[in-house]
Amino acid sequence: MNRIIILLIIILTFSLQAENQEMTLSLRQGAGLPNPAGSTYNITFLELDGTGRTGFLQLNYTLQINEIIGLRDTRRQSVQPGSYQVRLNPRFELGGFLDQDLSWGPIFKWYLAALYEGRADQQFAGDFYSIGVRTDLEIPYLKEFSFDFYKQYEHVNRMKNNEWKDSFEDAGWLLRCDWKLGLKNIADDLIVTYEGWAGIGFANKWAKDNYLNNAEEAIGTAGEWQMFNGIFWNTGKWAISTSFKLNRYLHYRDSNTHDALSIYFGLHRKF
Repeated sequence: MNRIIILLIIILTFSLQAENQEMTLSLRQGAGLPNPAGSTYNITFLELDGTGRTGFLQLNYTLQINEIIGLRDTRRQSVQPGSYQVRLNPRFELGGFLDQDLSWGPIFKWYLAALYEGRADQQFAGDFYSIGVRTDLEIPYLKEFSFDFYKQYEHVNRMKNNEWKDSFEDAGWLLRCDWKLGLKNIADDLIVTYEGWAGIGFANKWAKDNYLNNAEEAIGTAGEWQMFNGIFWNTGKWAISTSFKLNRYLHYRDSNTHDALSIYFGLHRKF
C-alpha cells in the first residue's frame, strides 16, 4: 500500500506541472487469465493510466488495483482485494533536450527511457527495472506506433536456500511495441479504434536457472511473450472495450496455464 501512495504522489505532482496530460480511469473484467501457479482465473480490477509531458520529459504510468469490489476467484487465492500492479515509464525526448531534429526515416522521435514494473500479489511479488531506448515512428494507416528496447534487471527480495536474498539480477532484454489505429467513424461522436501492444522478453538466464515451483522443480524460461489486442468504442470522454490477450511463458515460467488466452471487457472514462 505504501508503494501505491508513493506512486499516486508522483503522478499527482507531475500532473500538476505537466503542460499536456491525459488520464483514463477504467473498470475491467478479465476472464481466463493465465496462471503459472495453477488453473486460469477471473478478475475484476480498477486501472488508472495516463501520460503527461513537460518540456522534454514525458511520464507514462499505469496502476492496477485488483478485486476492487472485494470479490476474488477462488482458483487464484493469491489475488487479494487491493493487491496491485504498477508500471512507471519516464522518457527523455533527446531531440527536445539537444534542441535538434533527430528524425531518421520513419523514426521522428527518440527517447532515453526507463521502466519500472512492480506487482504485489502473494505468488508473484517482484520488481523489474529497465533502461533503454524508445522510438516513435510514422507508419502508414497507424495513428500511433512506438518501439522500445530495454535492458532488464529483476530486484530479488526473498528467501532462498534458508538465506534472505536481496539483490539485482540480470533479467535479459525486453522488446515492446505499442500501436493505435482508427477503424471507423460511425458518427460524429462515435469512433471505433484498435489499440494494442506486444512484448517479448528474452535471454533471462536468471529466471531459467532459478525459478522453481513449490516442489522445487525448475519451471523457469529464458523468454516470455505477450500480445494485447483491444477494440474500443469511443464517444466523448467515455469508451467501452472488448479485448483479448495472448500469453506464452507468462512471468518467465513454463508451468500450468502460462499460455492461456484471456478475454477482457472494460468501461473507461477519460479526464
